Amino acid sequence: EESLCPTAAPEDRPGGFTPHTDTGSFVGVHVLLVEDNTINQEVAREILEGRGVTVDLAANGFEAVERITRFGVTYDAVFMDVQMPVMDGLEATRRIRACPAFASLPIIAMTASAMTSDLDLCLQVGMNDQVTKPIDVPELFATLRRWVRPEAFTTFEPAGEPPAEGEASGLPEHIPGIDVPKALNRLGSSLLLRKLLIGFRQEHLETMNILRQAITQEDNQLVQHIVHTVKGSGGNLGATELSSAALALEQAMKGGDSDAQQSSLEAFEQNLCQLLVSIRIMEEEDESAGAPEKSPAEALPVERERIALLARELLTLLEANNMNALGVWEQLKPLLAGVNPEKLDASMSSLNFKDAGKTLRIIAETIKTTLNPSLLPLSRESI
Repeated sequence: EESLCPTAAPEDRPGGFTPHTDTGSFVGVHVLLVEDNTINQEVAREILEGRGVTVDLAANGFEAVERITRFGVTYDAVFMDVQMPVMDGLEATRRIRACPAFASLPIIAMTASAMTSDLDLCLQVGMNDQVTKPIDVPELFATLRRWVRPEAFTTFEPAGEPPAEGEASGLPEHIPGIDVPKALNRLGSSLLLRKLLIGFRQEHLETMNILRQAITQEDNQLVQHIVHTVKGSGGNLGATELSSAALALEQAMKGGDSDAQQSSLEAFEQNLCQLLVSIRIMEEEDESAGAPEKSPAEALPVERERIALLARELLTLLEANNMNALGVWEQLKPLLAGVNPEKLDASMSSLNFKDAGKTLRIIAETIKTTLNPSLLPLSRESI
């Protein structure tokens, strides 16, 4: 929109910049990071600021257009996510390029796809380059250096050795579902990783419920947004299996194979549940240091997400008289140690699924786990 464009164009930025000789510091470089996911925002900002980059944030393409064309801030480069609500990165780039003053502003796509066709689409709307998500740190800075003018850099004067990170990070060496070394290599801080993991859990406690409802209501745009968000966040946090499961579900939902959709949904749910439980355990272990010993029923919140998932699935199978209930019960039974599941076990062994369902509801009430039918896993017919 021409009305958004400033009347005077800044100095032209030719594409062939002379490489800057400093291979470590990016002090003096000012970028706009356009990303809707808060975890991805924080990961990218921490990485960039760790090398001296000044980072401004925009949560969607509309905010990016406003910042660039109206606020009068001069940026050396823009990192632009492609898939965002309100306005995506492609449309935002079109509007920025419509202003002659910003025809040469380096805009670098951030996308979870490395396909040539996707890169071509980004280039067609006026983007200059692409970096992939999860973030590859060397690639990120190599790409930034390609497009930033040498005069944007300022002399880097070290302020001395940074203080050593404290030992009390609350982060165990092994977290099921997380490649801890890979995550730490990307973030450089166990304290930051712990903070982001806790934030991830809080953000995604209701994700499966929302996702099921979106699938049932055939809200494909919401389904795509949810899965894409988990894929990106999981990748940046080292949750490689969850990220892969999200990619598989994303691809399955674009096809018409209901069996593939169901199996992909189950794998996605299993990996997400495992990660949420792992993070909960990490938090509980840190909080329980020096705390009074809890009863078995009180201690169950550590595994509550997984228990709720399996219990809902079991009830669905019991009500359908489906023999697969026996396999689900074998997974659930060890998690209920301490709440006397013997009666339920006896009903399952005798294949009395009606009584088993009644007993399961009583146990769920005891441990305060909801079995609301609206939260049950989707049947194959609903996909």
